[in-house]
Amino acid sequence: MIRENRPRARWGRAVLAGAACCAIPLLAACDAGAEEPSDASPSTEASVGDGGETAATSAGALKLHLAAFDSLVEFDGLAVPAGQFSPVDSAEGFYGSATSVVEPASCTAFHQAAELGSDADLGAAAQDLINPVGPFFVDGVPPEDEEDLTVASVLTRVFGDPELASTVPAALLGSECTTYTVTSTWDGTTAADERVITAVDQVDLPGLAAPIVRVEHGVEESVFYGPDGAVEHRSTYEPRTAYVHVSGPYAISVEVVGVEDEEAQAARVIQAYVDHMGAA
Repeated sequence: MIRENRPRARWGRAVLAGAACCAIPLLAACDAGAEEPSDASPSTEASVGDGGETAATSAGALKLHLAAFDSLVEFDGLAVPAGQFSPVDSAEGFYGSATSVVEPASCTAFHQAAELGSDADLGAAAQDLINPVGPFFVDGVPPEDEEDLTVASVLTRVFGDPELASTVPAALLGSECTTYTVTSTWDGTTAADERVITAVDQVDLPGLAAPIVRVEHGVEESVFYGPDGAVEHRSTYEPRTAYVHVSGPYAISVEVVGVEDEEAQAARVIQAYVDHMGAA
């Protein structure tokens, strides 16, 4: 059994079929269970100082620097809906708002890595910094249906341990998972998510010095259940692609559906993140 941020798990798609706000993963403001990390977090302190007031100040500055990346994320013709925001969270708060079970269990590591997660997110890495950005819709307006859907979202993480960060691409590339189910429970609601992985490979994107991991999803379905166990809603989701990059302690995932020239746009966002965090 793992803990994860249920709102993250279905970024922006479930809302198109009439689900509640908190089915939009990257609108972190919807996640009442998430708490922002304290400035003096153990994992961030370990990466910036040796404790005390200086370390706390440095950790707080790192959190602010990560949050500042929001303004650098751009997708052509897309914008975040007005009034929505995505505060920086801790790994514990972000991934711990829902209890989830992956079946088969052998796909757990892949599922966690696809969300930039790990098996240490409620332990040694609990205070790693997580920053979701988006989702981005055409002109900042969520569509009323899924026809010609265009949406993008970004998730970033600052790992306290670069070695733990390196397990993300390794888990993705080393997996043989093609289909699995994630059953998540949060705030009295349960959802069974079908995950269909059509391809995982390492690719070169324009302008990036190092290859990244591309994860392609096929058509997927979710079933939402109420507190009484009755089916409340079913959603079918169009294929999506995630581009995942890890550089030292810094990780980023860019997910897109229907975005034109998606490789170039994903590369632009990834490079902006690498440059931004390199100046931290």
